[in-house]
Amino acid sequence: NPQVEALRRQMQELSKSSYFLPDIHFVANSHNLARTVEKSYGRKADAIIPACTDQTIFRPLPRAVPGSRWRILVVGPDTRGSDVEPLTFKGISDIKEALQLLSERFTNFTTIRMSNSPPDIFEDFPCEFYIAPPDEMKTFLYGTAHILVYASHYDSCPLPPQEAMAAGAAVICTATSGAMEYCVHEENSLLVPIKSPPEIAQAIERLITDPELREKLIQGGFTTAQEHPRERAWHKLETVIDRFVALATKFPDSSSWTPGIINRIEKPQENCFTYSQPVDPAHRHIQMSTVSTGDRANGHHSTQPSSQISSNNHKPIGDTMTHDGILDQMIASAQAAGHWPQAISLLQEAVKYAPPGPTQAALWNSLGYTLFQAEQSVEAEAAFQEGIRIEPQNMDLLKNLIDLYRQQDQLDKATEYLNRGLRIDPDDIEILLSLGECAIQLGAFDVAEMAFVRVKALAPETAGIDEILAELFGTGQSSNGSLNGTAPSDDV
Repeated sequence: NPQVEALRRQMQELSKSSYFLPDIHFVANSHNLARTVEKSYGRKADAIIPACTDQTIFRPLPRAVPGSRWRILVVGPDTRGSDVEPLTFKGISDIKEALQLLSERFTNFTTIRMSNSPPDIFEDFPCEFYIAPPDEMKTFLYGTAHILVYASHYDSCPLPPQEAMAAGAAVICTATSGAMEYCVHEENSLLVPIKSPPEIAQAIERLITDPELREKLIQGGFTTAQEHPRERAWHKLETVIDRFVALATKFPDSSSWTPGIINRIEKPQENCFTYSQPVDPAHRHIQMSTVSTGDRANGHHSTQPSSQISSNNHKPIGDTMTHDGILDQMIASAQAAGHWPQAISLLQEAVKYAPPGPTQAALWNSLGYTLFQAEQSVEAEAAFQEGIRIEPQNMDLLKNLIDLYRQQDQLDKATEYLNRGLRIDPDDIEILLSLGECAIQLGAFDVAEMAFVRVKALAPETAGIDEILAELFGTGQSSNGSLNGTAPSDDV
């Protein structure tokens, strides 16, 4: 089902992107999880707090005397899940098949099922079934079980095997990287391959028929459990929180920053002025080289535009999709963290489901911005163009295309879209500033004069405008001495 697959990919991407949320610390419950996340996403764990067991709940109780039925405990959801979120990886069906194989040779056992969901997989299999039992019942079920069988296909670090060790049960577990954080074959458990019902059945029979091995695993399990009391996790967590708090006090609260402030940063060594709005997510950077009187007379133009492509991630996007608020946050977080492949994947999914119109245009704009940051300029141009096709008067898209073409020194295309922008809003400050820059690059100083004079008239507080005019004309005024601002022509 293509729709199910698309939704599944979306959920997977959301999960991936959760590791890149700003101001969020990543604390892993195992070295396995820390390694996996770092390898897959490049995100290192800020700390590792090992999985530990509450041994006031999981403790041994008197078990049935020899000759009684063996109690085999199976823990996990008794459902196959949904198409979008299948739970088959829990391996419950593998265990059921293993028990069916075992029952053909050995019948003196009782299966104890503990699940948060009603019977489904084990519905037609004889067993004691407990749905979401309270802690007191867990103490009894674990404490009286002879064997725990745990057959998950993957885990970060599973707790049931460790809980069974604390309760004095012999453990059979699949050999996943997470389980092997503390499970050692024939020391505190029997490890079997994943998706291997015959091997699981053989392991159960081996424990039933080999009391020395069973006792060895039980004692090894006790030792492992004693190394992982819940107090160990508490102390580690307290230390980690103290460290995070100490780090947080070293940095100013970003909420105290003033949005939209235009800073003038002078770089004499580069002979240019840079204007930016560093807090606004839709910031743009305007870079102007200083121009000497001699340069103007000779028609020289050596300006190189800075990286100016901006995102509209301050606007709602994807608001027709499932989990739209989370998706918006994930996209913005991936962009903010510079994890462009994840952001691109999320946006490509989002744009498929958005209806034509402003929402879809905004998504194309955000996708174009992200592709540009990932150094995929051709794809970025196509995304911006598609957005403009949908919403021709979207100024964000126009400005980003202008900046893209200026980055590529395609000034003819840049001026084409500058003209479009001027037709939509002849008083847009960013369009006028870009027009002035392009004009200088093209040696059209009279057009630059009109553009910057207009900026001076509309927004005299624009940082650096007086310096630019002074550099161009020596007086900070237009050639006719007026600053009342005549709008430039709609065409360059």
